[in-house]
Amino acid sequence: MRFGMRSAVAVSAAMICSSAFGAREVYHAVEDVTIPSTFTLEFVGFGDTIAEIARTNLTLQLDPDAGTASLVNYYQDVDPLILPGGISTGALTIEIAWGSSSGTYNAATGEFSTNETYLIHFENDLSAFGMTSPAVLPGSSTGTLIRDGGDPTIGKIQLDWAGSGLLNNPFDPANPLQFNYTCNVATDFEQVPATEVCPNAGCDATDLDGDCAVGLSDVAGVLAGYGQSGEGVTFEMGDVNGDQTVDLRDLAGVLSAFGNTCE
Repeated sequence: MRFGMRSAVAVSAAMICSSAFGAREVYHAVEDVTIPSTFTLEFVGFGDTIAEIARTNLTLQLDPDAGTASLVNYYQDVDPLILPGGISTGALTIEIAWGSSSGTYNAATGEFSTNETYLIHFENDLSAFGMTSPAVLPGSSTGTLIRDGGDPTIGKIQLDWAGSGLLNNPFDPANPLQFNYTCNVATDFEQVPATEVCPNAGCDATDLDGDCAVGLSDVAGVLAGYGQSGEGVTFEMGDVNGDQTVDLRDLAGVLSAFGNTCE
């Protein structure tokens, strides 16, 4: 989660960016543990397999004026799924490919929809199905932002995403396995203060020092925190993807956005 305080210089720069470029809104959300969230995988002819989602962290970007939406970050831990033949995937980690998300937003209803590319990391050997980790799956999501009646900067995000594809069929190689997947997630959000929002979406995902630019200081931030893990690990410490560990994925995220600015 990214709820840290920014420096005075960074806040001033962000205020200038916000006034010059409009009111883009950014929301950080974590799983609502009071409502079950699930991942369902259906293989045509084999039935469904359902797994509980253990953790979700996401960052949602909305632009009410432009009517656009995107998931800046998305990280999820999911229990194992059982594939045809009784083969377990092992524990799953789900992310979105950097910069792959885009869509629309209706500010009047709070509804949004996006399309993105998901990266599915799995523990076990699924080479019999022609899969290597991470599996790359295109998908689409729909959701609703529901603000709290007493405080509009907090509330709920209900998110549903779905997709389909084909896998190698180890039982009948001439006929690939068709599958559909759905994910139903309930989260609690906190809106990022407008003074901390940079107009460039790339800044939100990887701008550790809050200067509205992704540069050497952000790379240094990840390297300084590299190897740390646990509930106390924050975005400012280098945890770019929200998995409470500072590792190669975080470094790759910063490098992929290197050079992004608000200008």
